[in-house]
Amino acid sequence: MMQITHKIKGSILIMVLWMIMLGLILVTAIASNIRLSAITVIHQQEALQDWGATLDALNKAHMELVIDKMPKVKVEKTSLYNRNDEEYRFDGRPISLTYPAHENIIVRIYDLSGKINIAKLRQDKLTKLLEQKLGENHKDIPQLVDAWFDWLDKDDLKRLNGAEK
Repeated sequence: MMQITHKIKGSILIMVLWMIMLGLILVTAIASNIRLSAITVIHQQEALQDWGATLDALNKAHMELVIDKMPKVKVEKTSLYNRNDEEYRFDGRPISLTYPAHENIIVRIYDLSGKINIAKLRQDKLTKLLEQKLGENHKDIPQLVDAWFDWLDKDDLKRLNGAEK
């Protein structure tokens, strides 16, 4: 009878040890999951703070335009941006804001009026644009147009003068 009691006590001890091990594994897994969740929250918070600082600078730059506080700048004759009556700097130079902004953000304003999105041009319009820039009889226009549209399309089919890959 004593042997059975020792065997039962031994098996109970082994089961208790297994339960402790399973509990430790479960606690470790939960702690790891909570740690990863906390790191994710920290990164999301940093991203939101950066986004907020960017929106803040954007609103302040907009305010500068609206209330006419940007300094007047004379544009040099050698500049690509050659309007005569430049009151605002829309050429991408850093702007000193009247209102303080986040120290890691530099505000630059670019004039994009008159620009076209060549990704949305039809083939005939792109050909006309290239003819205007390169000359009507330029030999590379068909290759440029086909290569451009091969690059834009989603298939692997090569056009006559294109370059799919």
